[in-house]
Amino acid sequence: MGVGFTVKPTPLNINQVEEEQRQMLLSWYKEHYPETHKKLEDGSEFDKYTADDLKALNAWREDVEFRAKYLKFMAESCMEFSKSLPKDTWERDDLAYSTIKEAWDFFCERRLVP
Repeated sequence: MGVGFTVKPTPLNINQVEEEQRQMLLSWYKEHYPETHKKLEDGSEFDKYTADDLKALNAWREDVEFRAKYLKFMAESCMEFSKSLPKDTWERDDLAYSTIKEAWDFFCERRLVP
């Protein structure tokens, strides 16, 4: 990302934060891919998903407005930056999603430091 950061401590309300992130995605799927959304909500088995459903699962990355809002939420929830980021950071195609995702996983205690 080109900016130093530390992962914030995990808050006690981490389940609420994770649910907010999950609901952001589900709302997007409901609006843009209602059939895929229904399968996600119903907890459908993997073999019920079509090739179109699988493409839909990553389609949010092409929606610049949603992606900017979603990634900013994740990053600002879990990362403390060493300096302010330019406003257009979240809309850039070369944004380091994997860095944000890894920080999010540590923040949500899905990964632990060895």
